Amino acid sequence: MQYLFILAECGLTPRSTLTRYGRPPCPRGAPVSSCAARASRPASAVRVNSNVRPHISNTLALHRFELASVRARLEHLPPRCRVAFALACAIRTARSAAPLDMQAKAALRLAEDFAHGREIDLDAAAQLLAALEAAAVDVDAQSSAIYALSSLCKLDVDSPAWAAECAYNASDAEAQAGLSFSTYTSEVEAQLLADPRVQQELHLQALDLEHLRQGVTAVPAVLSRAQLGAA
Repeated sequence: MQYLFILAECGLTPRSTLTRYGRPPCPRGAPVSSCAARASRPASAVRVNSNVRPHISNTLALHRFELASVRARLEHLPPRCRVAFALACAIRTARSAAPLDMQAKAALRLAEDFAHGREIDLDAAAQLLAALEAAAVDVDAQSSAIYALSSLCKLDVDSPAWAAECAYNASDAEAQAGLSFSTYTSEVEAQLLADPRVQQELHLQALDLEHLRQGVTAVPAVLSRAQLGAA
């Protein structure tokens, strides 16, 4: 009944079956929130060669985001841990954004309950996901909340990986706001990558993935850390 109330709050009605929804449309498979902001940016300066250890550059000692590496690590985690990882990313992404709307907040509540092993209404979750995707709000915090809920509904590795990319993009946007430049160059990209906000987010992602290897017993600590960091 709790989730019937959530749906009523959001102006939705329950569905009878769980439907698998695709991610919001976006060119080249990038999160919807990153399309406009990063479409013209060179990828080379913010990607790491696949031969390098995931997240860490052996030469620069900087955390780097690599979607394939995140996905590979998520594949070894149980579903609740994947949802917890996505949720932690979404919580941090929302910390400096405008307040989330009612539907996005409901999505995070559902993801939190699932991550903690509480019973949830999958029909409610599926309909809420459909409504959020239909809205197609091009904001990192909103997209990250969608991917947290999608992680629950689909039990896949792509959704939590995209939540992580949204969190990375949000920290990158904060770094850009504090840097005066007109053209993306390798030097600018290096400065953005080294920004403490970007490094902190990538460090926390790596830490969460490492801790979640312990299984669902690590979920409370991971989510508590995200909440504290977002306070």
